[in-house]
Amino acid sequence: MDRTLTCPRKYLEEPCVWVESNTTTLSILSSHAEIGLGFLLIISLFSWQRNIIQTFMYWQLLKLMYHAPVTASYHNSVWTMIGMTVNPLVHRYAPFLQAPISAAQRWWLR
Repeated sequence: MDRTLTCPRKYLEEPCVWVESNTTTLSILSSHAEIGLGFLLIISLFSWQRNIIQTFMYWQLLKLMYHAPVTASYHNSVWTMIGMTVNPLVHRYAPFLQAPISAAQRWWLR
């Protein structure tokens, strides 16, 4: 008995076209989610389920993605937004954090 399989694209044509036409938007959203997950992993270090190695490896991956040509522009835009939000607050309310943040930025950019 000859059965032909139907292509999944037939049923998902509209979402597939939307994804193909909005790759930039999806890449920016993906960068936001990836960086947000990195901060959630840092917060999880204060819980009983902490995993230092996983957090360190994920931040190494984020660093690689920041420097990779394919994803660099998306990650750079997200980090710029974070810097524009956080830096004035640090300068105003927590100037003692400027040295650790500067050290982290040097590590990040090398």
